[in-house]
Amino acid sequence: MRINPKSRLKKNAAFNSGSFVFISVVNFFTLPYIVAKMGLEIFGIYSLLTGLFGYFGIFDFGLGQGLVKFVSEFHATSQTKKTLLAVNSCFWFQVLTGFLVVSSLSIFSSDIIHLFNVSPQNFFQSVFAFKMALAGLFISFVSSVFSSVLMGVQRYDLTSSVDSFANFFLNIALVAILINYK
Repeated sequence: MRINPKSRLKKNAAFNSGSFVFISVVNFFTLPYIVAKMGLEIFGIYSLLTGLFGYFGIFDFGLGQGLVKFVSEFHATSQTKKTLLAVNSCFWFQVLTGFLVVSSLSIFSSDIIHLFNVSPQNFFQSVFAFKMALAGLFISFVSSVFSSVLMGVQRYDLTSSVDSFANFFLNIALVAILINYK
């Protein structure tokens, strides 16, 4: 059964909008606790680093966009083996690249935190926040492959749902860690 393109567009737009609202609500309820528990200086470092990590998407080298193109092409022509080859290649490239980037940054985490002139009493907590942000960075490296696959088969409803779940999980995990940390 073929889905009407207008219907698919409406469905995808509704899921994207719903995802945005859901993530905003989760952040509205979790961020005050996270900021209070981390303190302004540590939360500032955490926010700065997670924002900067968004720029590490350059290590994708355009593979995400290429994967969307090839998955949609191979899916339309029922070339399952080529689809799997493209997905596996991108997945392992992202795992390797993510591991190298995250490992390198983790090794130099103390030196990087020193660059931000963090106060001595917050230094170790800032390194901890940095390493938590690195875990999120690695997850985003790997999950980008699956997002590209879903985009290639025009399943933005699933992409939005996965993004919402991932954001929810990361916020709840951060809250859980902070509850047990201090």
